[in-house]
Amino acid sequence: MTRDIPTSMTGVLERLGLGQPTLVTSDEPARIITEESVRSLVSVVAARLRAGKWFLATDRRRVWEFTPAVVADPYSRNDPQIPRNGTGKIFKRDPREPATDRSLS
Repeated sequence: MTRDIPTSMTGVLERLGLGQPTLVTSDEPARIITEESVRSLVSVVAARLRAGKWFLATDRRRVWEFTPAVVADPYSRNDPQIPRNGTGKIFKRDPREPATDRSLS
């Protein structure tokens, strides 16, 4: 699954991707858009990132889960349906190997 990167959001996504935060408050994009001289309101930036599945909703207002490009898909890293290895990272099987039930455990 691919996700679009709005041209105006590349600097914001790059900075978030470098930091790899799991949760992002509205303060983080506000700081980045000021430093990157992005001419958008924080609410507009957050809405665009939510629409592109870069920010996922949490149960707290103005707090989102960031899904970086390295994760490769717009799904929560805390989703219990996603297989995980002992490090808490998403388990990825070698794409050259056939999928088996064992590769998902």
